[in-house]
Amino acid sequence: MVWEPLTCCGISRRTAGFTIASITAIYCVIDIVFVIYFVSSGFINELMKQQCNGFRESDHSAICFAGDHEFTWGIVTSIIVRMLMAILHVICSFLLIHGIRKNIPRLMVPYMVVMSIAIGLLTLFAVAMLMLFILLDIGIAMVAAAILGGIIFVMTYFNLVVRAYYMEVDGLMKDNDRKI
Repeated sequence: MVWEPLTCCGISRRTAGFTIASITAIYCVIDIVFVIYFVSSGFINELMKQQCNGFRESDHSAICFAGDHEFTWGIVTSIIVRMLMAILHVICSFLLIHGIRKNIPRLMVPYMVVMSIAIGLLTLFAVAMLMLFILLDIGIAMVAAAILGGIIFVMTYFNLVVRAYYMEVDGLMKDNDRKI
């Protein structure tokens, strides 16, 4: 059995669902704009130039190309995943708003699934990043762990609130079907 919050921050689950969907949609639109700015500003090219400046001139072309190629694919992959997740979150947030407004529980499921995937990906990213910070002996690891842990906690709580409202609406729909 999963814990179901009765309210969210003192407001009903319905209102909380609207608020959560709105916050998610606004954040993801801002994230999409940020990623587009990041890609179009030439910041990736500057990162590659900084990486190549550390090599000697004789090895510059071969090593720099190989390193840049791997580095670029890592950045491109992370940008694509981030953009796809943000676009999916925006779409599912609007589905959640419509599902709450019309009391259609099926429209709430995509939001919960995408949010669960995002929580899983963020958890994997957080573990990988913290392992890297610990291996490199970077002192900011505890701060990063606290921030990422807080974000994962809030995302999980939001998902539980939406799930609780889904269970409430789905239960009402099933009760209405039984009465007929």
